[in-house]
Amino acid sequence: MIRTCFILAILILFTFCNKQADENLSMESLPLKEKVAINFNAPEELVSFIDNTENGYIKNKKFGKVTYISILKPVDYMLAQKKISDSNKNYKKSDFEDLQYFDLRIKIEDFKMEFIKYDLSSTGQYQERINYCAFNMQNDISLIDGKDTLNCVLYHFERAFDVIPYGHFILGFENKNKKSINAKTLCFDDKLFNNGIIKFTYSPSFLAKEPTLL
Repeated sequence: MIRTCFILAILILFTFCNKQADENLSMESLPLKEKVAINFNAPEELVSFIDNTENGYIKNKKFGKVTYISILKPVDYMLAQKKISDSNKNYKKSDFEDLQYFDLRIKIEDFKMEFIKYDLSSTGQYQERINYCAFNMQNDISLIDGKDTLNCVLYHFERAFDVIPYGHFILGFENKNKKSINAKTLCFDDKLFNNGIIKFTYSPSFLAKEPTLL
């Protein structure tokens, strides 16, 4: 009996170690030659592809009733959006290549009011949350890009009051490493609802597939 339990413990440990090794391997940087273009002829097609939750650009994490949503926005997605919203201007891909773009959304389950009104302990806390979202939250957001940790250099809180039941934050980070395809992890140290550090990771193999507007 003891021998059987020992063998099972060894097998479980071996399986766990192999899984960890596979995960570490999948996060290793890839050379740029591994990039594969996913081509789209129309801006609307590319935007729909990114916005489809089944395609991996949108990630969710839930803590209690609070859901955090990360949206990775490739350069050609930014270009496509601009071409749709302002077709009169001749935008180029190079207009967006200096930054890496994400959206962060915070949504409260079954809560129809402005998200920062959820679970308030006092009337003063509402104003504190407004100030935090407008000014200080930027300091609690970062992007791990390979071995680099990047500060959030573009930050905009789109406050919609009670019109939409979630908070929407537009984020940008320096596009520092253009020599390899690195894992990217969006990090948010949540001081709104105190759920700790929320992380969303995109692997190099996923990022190697590049949506491209023709």
